[in-house]
Amino acid sequence: GRLTVEEEEARAMEVQISADVLAMFHGGVLVLDEVDLLLDPLRSELNWPMGHKRPLDMTEGGEGPKGRHRQGLRNRLPFHLLDAIFVASGSPLTGPYADRADAQGVLAALTRQVEVGRSSLKLQVVPHLIVISKEFYRQSLLPHLADWAHIFMESYLDGVLSGDEVKAFLRHPSRLNADLKHKLRGVSDVEMKLLNLTVNWLHQLLPHCLSKVHRVSYGLL
Repeated sequence: GRLTVEEEEARAMEVQISADVLAMFHGGVLVLDEVDLLLDPLRSELNWPMGHKRPLDMTEGGEGPKGRHRQGLRNRLPFHLLDAIFVASGSPLTGPYADRADAQGVLAALTRQVEVGRSSLKLQVVPHLIVISKEFYRQSLLPHLADWAHIFMESYLDGVLSGDEVKAFLRHPSRLNADLKHKLRGVSDVEMKLLNLTVNWLHQLLPHCLSKVHRVSYGLL
């Protein structure tokens, strides 16, 4: 039925109050403390995802045996890289490469460089491995981490690039010769994504993570 005069007045007042609140949101300034908790997508109600849910790129592999083989590449790659860091710090290897001579050679070389960095005060090993000198990371750790990353990647590449070419791309993605640039045009979309993701981890994400001493540095407390 129709609203009474009193109900109409009450509704009008609610609309006016809502308009005033909206005007405050548009024209006001809100001071928030503990912003790291407020913006945590797993615990905060301030994050309201919109649209259809879609998996992040390279988290699903697709159909068939090859698709299942590529399942979770986005997440497995950084764990592979961190495995080498932990081994170089004295922890046992968790990945399936204990019986591969090339993998053991890479890990041994990385362990030696970690010791060099520790003795020259370019790395800190307490409470865990911490990169103090980004230049030392780029010159002494990154080449071996690129070799380690290639060991993980080789089963996902279709052979358009040789092993040395993949390592060259991972070490110096901005300094490629014309022949390598030409070959890169022939790799599949998935391979190019994996190459770019690995470069991002080696050159940006991993050194950033390794430069943090504790959770406060990340803004997690």
